[in-house]
Amino acid sequence: MNARHRYSPSTKACGRRDRGFTLIEVLIGIVLGSIIGGVIVGALITSTNLADIATGQVNESTDAGLIAAFLTRDAQAAGGIDPATGTVSRSIGVATAAMGASWAKCEQTGEFIARFSWIDRQSASARRSIVATYALADRQLTRRVCQDDVGSSSVLGSGIASATVTCSPDPKCGDTTTAVTLDVTSSSAKNPFVYRLQAELRRDNPSAPTSSSSAPVPLLALGDPSPSAACPVMSLSGKAVVTVLGDVVASSQCGSAPIGGDSTLLRPTGSTATSPSVLDPLSTVPPPDFSCSGLANPTPVGASSSSTATVVYPQRVSIASAITFKPGQYVFCKGFDFAPGAEISGADVSLVTLGAASVIDAAATVNLSAPATGPLANIVLWAMSAQTLTIPGGASAGSYRGIVYAPTSTVTIAGATGLNLGGLIAKTVDLGGAGSIRIGLPIPTLLVTPTSLAGGQSGVAYPTTTVTTAGGTSPYRYAASGLPAGLSLSSAGVLSGTPTQFGTFTVLVTTTDATSASATTKLSLTINAPLAFASPATLPNGQVGLTYPSTAATTTGGTAPIAWSASGLPAGISMSSAGQLSGSPTAAGAFTVTLTARDAVGAVVSRTLSLSVAARLAIAAPATLPAGQVGVAYPNTVVTSSGGTAPVTWSALGLPAGVSINPSTGAITGTPTSAGTSTVTIAVSDAAGATATAVYSLTVTSTVPAGCSATTTGWRGEYFSNISLTGPSTVCRDDAAINFDWAYGSPDPAVKTSDNFSVRWTRTVDFAAGDYIFTLGTDDGGRLYIDGALVIDRWIDQGYPAAPPTYTGTLSAGAHTIVVEYYERGGYAKAVMSWKSPAVCPTNATGWVGQYYSTINLSGATTLCRDD
Repeated sequence: MNARHRYSPSTKACGRRDRGFTLIEVLIGIVLGSIIGGVIVGALITSTNLADIATGQVNESTDAGLIAAFLTRDAQAAGGIDPATGTVSRSIGVATAAMGASWAKCEQTGEFIARFSWIDRQSASARRSIVATYALADRQLTRRVCQDDVGSSSVLGSGIASATVTCSPDPKCGDTTTAVTLDVTSSSAKNPFVYRLQAELRRDNPSAPTSSSSAPVPLLALGDPSPSAACPVMSLSGKAVVTVLGDVVASSQCGSAPIGGDSTLLRPTGSTATSPSVLDPLSTVPPPDFSCSGLANPTPVGASSSSTATVVYPQRVSIASAITFKPGQYVFCKGFDFAPGAEISGADVSLVTLGAASVIDAAATVNLSAPATGPLANIVLWAMSAQTLTIPGGASAGSYRGIVYAPTSTVTIAGATGLNLGGLIAKTVDLGGAGSIRIGLPIPTLLVTPTSLAGGQSGVAYPTTTVTTAGGTSPYRYAASGLPAGLSLSSAGVLSGTPTQFGTFTVLVTTTDATSASATTKLSLTINAPLAFASPATLPNGQVGLTYPSTAATTTGGTAPIAWSASGLPAGISMSSAGQLSGSPTAAGAFTVTLTARDAVGAVVSRTLSLSVAARLAIAAPATLPAGQVGVAYPNTVVTSSGGTAPVTWSALGLPAGVSINPSTGAITGTPTSAGTSTVTIAVSDAAGATATAVYSLTVTSTVPAGCSATTTGWRGEYFSNISLTGPSTVCRDDAAINFDWAYGSPDPAVKTSDNFSVRWTRTVDFAAGDYIFTLGTDDGGRLYIDGALVIDRWIDQGYPAAPPTYTGTLSAGAHTIVVEYYERGGYAKAVMSWKSPAVCPTNATGWVGQYYSTINLSGATTLCRDD
């Protein structure tokens, strides 16, 4: 459709018989006895000039709409036409207080405002006189209708301070009067307003309504003028109540049942009427001036230069996001798609669609308000071409604050949640779906609280929250979608339960008031994961006197803040409420510690862990260091520690030259090379950084004790009258072999005691390269050194072992120093030491083991093995 579009209504001939009432008069007359102040009568009448209303609040005022409806009805009826003569009659028409008019036997209590009078045209021969008077009393504007001096009254509006009726162009309401004006001022301090309503007098005798003499009712099914039109023209196929604020009119030209389905679901505040000839009250409304030429759509969608601008989209438009239309008229030449995810909003907006059918997806949300003025006033959606138009309601309630005008189309309402329509004019109407439907203006703005939801936690009872609403008519009903499992919203608006899911949820709360007005509020709800212990998996060990390693306990899930506590901690260590372990332990031992976390909603988790606190690091032994001798292997001495955290590292200052300490084992070994007395400081450090020191005095002598000359034939034996190998030797002699069984006697006459003595044997031997097995048996203690290295250590009180300990090692060719140390604590005394090459000569218990080889390098198999 590329041509310019202008709409030209057809003119219908009408008969001369005038019953005096247009369609709106019939509808108002039907509900006259039931309408009181506060009852809303559908959409505002097109013949009233609501553009003159001074405040926007009055545009949606119940009083303004009701007063405008009756003012127009009375002005049309009192058009001044005498049905008997067809001419203007001065005895009927409009009379005001300004021209000195009286009640004309239709008195009311209060101040006289105006009187409308006419002749009942349906019974012209009887010339029945109809009088309607307006009065103001106790801030209420009342209307009384009298026929043959019998009348009934209705309240049109409350909170009114003054009301004045004038005529134009003749202020005194003479023969030339064509319109009446009602000026109303409120007396409400809370909601003040001043507005003017105008209504035309009828100057002819129409038999059907026109755009200047009638108004669209909220729900109007026009039907099809063809004789074969199928019924029903209005179907109630849903399950929810359809509330209509005003009257419902359906064409009955199709047959006797123009309204089908469950009629109990249709609940107008006015009446339901059917008529064989229902004309389109908006047929003369001109469409916007537009052209569908062009290839590209203007961008962005929804942009407009002004409220009177017409924006044309020559190509189909698809919307799947949130778009706010600026005020203006929008023409969709090839229709539109409001896809899932579309959130359409805007005020003073009219959408006009023609060509292909437009599609509104059930997952789309539409909240639009029609313009109040201009050629498309009150029209929010106009389907100009014949099509099926479906207006769904998905998870969110939608609002069309204006008339959905589809005179040649079938409109299907399929609300799943709720739908608000300012009005609906269509060829046929299908009211379906499970959601409530409200048709009629004004549509209240429902203000829902709270506007945000408190967070919760999976597995913990959610804090009971009550949803409340203002702005509509109570009582309210509530429903929600998107809640996590375990939570529910009652119809009274109470949110409660224990969630079993966690995450962030988009919750849609739909409120429906007593008039079926509905609104959906989108709220975000965060449910935290259950509180769980995260770390630590183990606790680091501590040491008395040292700062405990800083350790933080953590959780996952839960609701902040998290408060920590602990039980079973060793003295000196504490836990902060933030979960930090710190301090310096003052007691050693093994502890069972329970760490407990409690979150803001009372959830509790705990973890029981072991914690070991070591005693403070100290050097335990020896109490003294043995003396050494120049050129003699230093007696193997191992320094030991207590407490601390393994591993430990040893160091020493002041050791004599040739002597050192093993950093890993603490063993002091070597051969002193100089004599003297040294102050030795031995230090140990552990894995936790603790240190301990001990100070010793160590003496190294330079001469062999008296009687201890270097031996060349056997073992040099140094005999001491103590078990610590210290001090001057008592006896020094050459021993051919270490093979002694002293039983309970002394090893030498010079050693005056048979107990508590010790011996050190030293010998340098040339060995052939190879493997050797060394055996040492003692009663009591004994130890064997090879080149200063301790290879057998039985330095303990013991009986002679049944299987003396052995050492197998590989020796290089050449001289090696062998040292055997022995002590006797008491009782039996015995010391035997020997070595052999593996798998040849057995141990000789009486002398030298002689291994004879047929080579000069002591290699190969032994030729002879004997005692020498």
